[in-house]
Amino acid sequence: MVSPAGRSRIGFVLLSLLICTTLDARAWGNEGHRIINRAAASRLPQSVPAFLRSADAINEIEYLGPEPDRWRSPLEPELNASQAPDHFIDLELADRIGPLPRSRYEYSRMLYAAALEHPQDAAKLAPEKVGFQPYIAIEVMERLQAALREWRMLSTTGPVKADDARAAQQSAILYAGWLGHYVADGSMPLHTTIQYNGWVSKENPNGYTTEHGIHAQFESVFVAANLKVEMCSRWCLLARWSSLILSPTMLHICGSQINLSSAFTSSRRLADSRTPAVSNRASLPQSG
Repeated sequence: MVSPAGRSRIGFVLLSLLICTTLDARAWGNEGHRIINRAAASRLPQSVPAFLRSADAINEIEYLGPEPDRWRSPLEPELNASQAPDHFIDLELADRIGPLPRSRYEYSRMLYAAALEHPQDAAKLAPEKVGFQPYIAIEVMERLQAALREWRMLSTTGPVKADDARAAQQSAILYAGWLGHYVADGSMPLHTTIQYNGWVSKENPNGYTTEHGIHAQFESVFVAANLKVEMCSRWCLLARWSSLILSPTMLHICGSQINLSSAFTSSRRLADSRTPAVSNRASLPQSG
């Protein structure tokens, strides 16, 4: 039987790689999500099962990077409405309840309680308005963990049907690609703030742009003009935390990632307000 630390290892390695790799309302657009997933999947360590490191798996994980954004069509209105809040969290509002609880349902209850205390902000504090990004990342990571546990069990308990083994592998590849999307969403600065598409607060002492096209400009136009998967791969520092027992610290890790992402927002927004044109590649950090 695999230990709790062992069961966490693959999910955490994938999550760590995706956090390190990352530099739309679709967090990074189609191209950005594909770049992030490929860069992460291409750098998995030898401790990850070989089937997840195969060329076919890497191609599928890349393709699946934008998958949750494909669920946002008006042709599937119920699906779109139910999962749209999973792509972001507005920290200015989430901070009203203090540290994030472990369960998305407890999180929702705490936001409803905050709305009762602040009725003037009740509409803004509805859970679907604040966002669920950390929770979907954890939930999909645990799906990946369960899929890998099933694959290991099939692989170590005697004869197994080849079709069952392939099906278990496909489940893990699907969840790995799916996980990449939401980790990338959490690393996108404009998915962590109410100022996600231009400054909306009444007070604007620094003169940040109020133009409502900056979200798409940053996530898609800038990415397409400047970033390639090879660049992301060079910048990625391989995380080697695989022995960590993930579950007790997952919300802290997600919160740290999101706060780092949010901290970047002001500097990016200030640069945007002073520089109308999209930056060219020459302005990007040089790799060592």
